[in-house]
Amino acid sequence: LEAMSCGVPVVASGVGGIPEVIRDGETGYCIMPIKADSFVEKIEILIQDPGLRSAIIENSRREIQRNYLMPGIAAKFLDCYHALTGTQTS
Repeated sequence: LEAMSCGVPVVASGVGGIPEVIRDGETGYCIMPIKADSFVEKIEILIQDPGLRSAIIENSRREIQRNYLMPGIAAKFLDCYHALTGTQTS
């Protein structure tokens, strides 16, 4: 998340919660942990394709802003609260 928010294209192991955040080819690349050659391949792709690199950086920043910054998190909590209580947002 930190790398994505700083504009660094991410190539990461697909372990833990990482696959929930990284959409392969859209917000970065998720690689099987035992496939070291795949890491090299994806890094080379990002180095050689500035357009793709820029798109991934922009998609990542949007993902962070929408889902991981406090305003977005607060909005989700409020939506959940209102759904559970049957109240409306004013």
